[in-house]
Amino acid sequence: MDDYQVPMVALLGAPLLALLATVSLRWVPEGHVLVVSRRGIVSRVTGAGLRWRWPVVDRAEVVPVEPQELPLVVRADTADGCDVRLLVMGRVTLVPPTPLERFVEPLASAELVAQRVLAEAVRRQAVADLADGLTQSWPALVATVDAATRPRGVRVLDLELAELDVLLVPQLPVTAARGPG
Repeated sequence: MDDYQVPMVALLGAPLLALLATVSLRWVPEGHVLVVSRRGIVSRVTGAGLRWRWPVVDRAEVVPVEPQELPLVVRADTADGCDVRLLVMGRVTLVPPTPLERFVEPLASAELVAQRVLAEAVRRQAVADLADGLTQSWPALVATVDAATRPRGVRVLDLELAELDVLLVPQLPVTAARGPG
């Protein structure tokens, strides 16, 4: 019976080792980093290549560090009460977190902050002056959005105003649009 123990261990052990390697190894492409965290705290950040993580214990996120597009959709009222929609294309890079800080998905939180900053810029302008006002203050607006998103791990390289829509007919609430009954 001892003759069968070695092949049996090898027969059972090889698939287990293959499974462990499959769930433990991650391929990180060029232009990305692997952020490994435990209980939400970053334990290490590694570059491109084949990287190891402890299954179940570590959470691993592949984060791009090359510039990428971030569409920002903003809806706000101008200073004179007109409903305006903006589509702004942001060119951003993600700043990898440092070990021992809490890992938060950077793009989602930075998107909300950038939208708030852009909405506030719209609220300060009258609708007639909106296009010129935004054009004149655009470099300062890009710097303000960048300063607001940096604590969230996102650097704003550039913003481009893709669309500016002014709603000429105010939207009615659904109940008011249907009428009585």
